[in-house]
Amino acid sequence: MVKFELEGHEYKTPDGWHEVKFSKFLQFLEEIQPLCPKALLKAYESENIELYWGAMSNRNKARCYQYFAKAVGFWVGLPYEIIQKDLSIEQLEAAYWAIEVDLSLENSQINEDFTGFTLGNKEYLLPQRHMVGSTVLEFTESAHFEQQMEDVKNGKWLALLDIMAVLCRPKGEVYNYEKGHHEMRKNIFKNVTMDIVLNVSFFLFRLNEALNKDLMIYSLLMLHRRNSQKQYQKNMDGVL
Repeated sequence: MVKFELEGHEYKTPDGWHEVKFSKFLQFLEEIQPLCPKALLKAYESENIELYWGAMSNRNKARCYQYFAKAVGFWVGLPYEIIQKDLSIEQLEAAYWAIEVDLSLENSQINEDFTGFTLGNKEYLLPQRHMVGSTVLEFTESAHFEQQMEDVKNGKWLALLDIMAVLCRPKGEVYNYEKGHHEMRKNIFKNVTMDIVLNVSFFLFRLNEALNKDLMIYSLLMLHRRNSQKQYQKNMDGVL
């Protein structure tokens, strides 16, 4: 976290994922991240970002500083114009890189025992095993789980809202897919902080691995059953 003062007011960058709501993160992905200049993307992809940054042309650095100003302004709640006019290059760099470190996936606090979360006065629980005890309708509505998890892996975080709306429910709540209810639950989950979202995501990736394993075992069992039935039928044909 970095603090700085402008016009008598103190501002600070987020101290971690626990200070960022899901809605704010989604807004950043939609409004700010697409503005990232190609030169900065190449720096991130390089083997040594410091060396790449040091060798970067002044023109490309100027583009990066404009992006830094927009990103820092977004996270601290200041217009881009004020950041650009009143913040020194040194302050801007310190604030931007602090955000990059504090809001990196490597800096997320993953709880291996995470099974749910509390929002307001309600506790929302995750399934211990994928779709166990689910209704046909519930399973159908979550049938895109695999593709949605692939979307999350590829950075499409909106897909996680749909997954959470289906799988995260108060204990004992009967599954009800009605479009209005589903959208309402998605809007509720936009208020969850990103430390919780990351733990939900990690939990679901583990669940996905377990599902793949279960499906493989199920396929082998079905194959064994079919082969047994064929052998039984062959034996019976020889008897009758």
